[in-house]
Order: sequence, then structure tokens, then C-alpha cells
Amino acid sequence: MKKADSAMVKDIFDENAIMQTVVMAPNEGVIVRSASIQKFVTAVGTPHTDVWDERITFDKVLIDGPLASVWTPYRFYLGDRFSHCGVNSFQLCKSEKGWKIIYLVDTRRKEDCR
Repeated sequence: MKKADSAMVKDIFDENAIMQTVVMAPNEGVIVRSASIQKFVTAVGTPHTDVWDERITFDKVLIDGPLASVWTPYRFYLGDRFSHCGVNSFQLCKSEKGWKIIYLVDTRRKEDCR
């Protein structure tokens, strides 16, 4: 994301990948929002004023053969300005094309960031 390279971002996802966000919505409680991988890839590659800087920490990586689960707390910045934080949970599959993200779900918040 930091390089705004949509081709690089697209290459890390499986063609059938799923992307979701778990949010606490006012008056609705906890909801799960699905997002389009293609829209995300396009947004990353679309010119924007501020650099998108997601600073992640690899907290837990679990692997069993061709399946991996990765837990990464993050803090997201627009340029030097803090935007939000949360956790990414990646599910990856290793095929002849290498490791690809098959599922990504995250949380997002502006408070209680470590």
C-alpha cells in the first residue's frame, strides 16, 4: 500500500479471495461488512495525496502444510497522521503460485490502540 502499487497488491490475493471488516456500528452493534478485493486493489493504485502507511506487527503465524493463519495488529497512517488501528487476520493457501491470501478479515478503531 505504501508504494501505491496495485499490481503488487493484486498479486498477493487468490482470485477468489474474500475480504471483510468487523465494525461496531452506532445503533446497530457489531456488524460484518464485505468488501471487493478489486475495489481495494483499485483504491490502492489510485493516486492520492497522502501515503497509505499500514504498520503491521506479525504477532502469530500458524502453518499446517498449505494452510497458514496470520494475526497482525496494525496502526494505519495517512501520511504522518494517525487514522485508525486494529487487527488483520489472514488465511493463506500455498499453491504452485506460492502463498496467496484467501481470506482477510480486520477490525478498525480509533481508540485503545497498542
